[in-house]
Amino acid sequence: ALSLSIDIAKTDPRSEEVLKKIDYARELADSPLNDLAAFTRIGLGDSAHEALAISIMTFIRHSNFPLNGLRVSVNHSGNSDSTGSVTGALMGIARGYNWIPDKWLNVLEHRRELTSLGDRLHALAKSADATTVKKEIKPEEIKKIPPRKQIAWGTEEQMDRMAPGSGLIGKARIKQTDI
Repeated sequence: ALSLSIDIAKTDPRSEEVLKKIDYARELADSPLNDLAAFTRIGLGDSAHEALAISIMTFIRHSNFPLNGLRVSVNHSGNSDSTGSVTGALMGIARGYNWIPDKWLNVLEHRRELTSLGDRLHALAKSADATTVKKEIKPEEIKKIPPRKQIAWGTEEQMDRMAPGSGLIGKARIKQTDI
């Protein structure tokens, strides 16, 4: 999955900065630094290339234990929702989704469509190159999946202060033990 992503990035001349961050992430993955210390060397994940680099480093270090890798990717002081999303995507492409706890899958909106697409991406990543993936997964298929509903995250007090009519459809709270 990682090689496939890098091959795709190399086809775009605007990817130089991203590819540098990826190389640095791969270097840090083999370093003796702990995960959080390595993250701070990359950045906070506030930019796309930093979030991708943190996720790639986490993927390399934790691909045999994807749930632990996901936990690491969301428990840092930077843009952890982005790094968690990208890390989860990388782990899913490489490992499928059987490692994801049922309690998370059971509440997933559009589960059937998303797991079907995930199964295909996982199968393609195991045996294909970038050209095949581009031919097999059409943008129209992804557009068929309805956009996710917005959910607010925060403490009880923060949630109560949110203005009515903000477009949010619900409240969500997550405990450290859930991740």
